[in-house]
Amino acid sequence: MPARSTGIDTIVRSTVCSSVVQIAHHQPERKEEVSAWFNDLLLTLSRTGVEKNIVDSAFIGLTICDALELREPDMFSGIKAPYDRSYVS
Repeated sequence: MPARSTGIDTIVRSTVCSSVVQIAHHQPERKEEVSAWFNDLLLTLSRTGVEKNIVDSAFIGLTICDALELREPDMFSGIKAPYDRSYVS
């Protein structure tokens, strides 16, 4: 499994997700929107095959950690999907 995506560093990508979590913390009225964004991101990454070279197992693991901060049970499918494909480091 590739360790990185198409040239975008894992930490740079992860910083974006950490910033999105902060939106939910500072604007609680947007928590549902943020949860939906994470769920969609994780499901999209899970549907992407490794042959497209954008699966980054470290990034996906860090993204799941960020998503878990939201404590939203409706994100279970998005969090579970990468594990089902063994995309999480």
